[in-house]
Amino acid sequence: MKIIRFRAWHPTGMFTPEFICNKTGRPIIQTMKRSGMIYNDCVLMQFTGVFAKDGTQIYEGDILDYNWKKDGERAVVRWDEKTARYRLEFYSKEGGEGWGDLSEYSDHKKKVGNIYENPKLLVGI
Repeated sequence: MKIIRFRAWHPTGMFTPEFICNKTGRPIIQTMKRSGMIYNDCVLMQFTGVFAKDGTQIYEGDILDYNWKKDGERAVVRWDEKTARYRLEFYSKEGGEGWGDLSEYSDHKKKVGNIYENPKLLVGI
């Protein structure tokens, strides 16, 4: 059975939503852990079903060190609408940007952050 999980980013921080409703085309997110707060300006990220080398869950927007051929290579997990799958958008110091399948790099995935809390991890790469 497929595990369906989400996390949400709000300028106040990252959290796990407990209720998600979509009546207007925009998600309305509620969490009881944050005093029953209701957020309507969050970014939802879905669990990809893939785990990093250390066993942590990989979500959309995560930044991975993949060091496939050399140090200083990172990738961002993105949903590709055209192919309906999660892919990696590669960044490297030498300008070798491109795309690859998340599943093809299973032996090389180390999660180092995400694009919302750690955007500086992609600066200079």
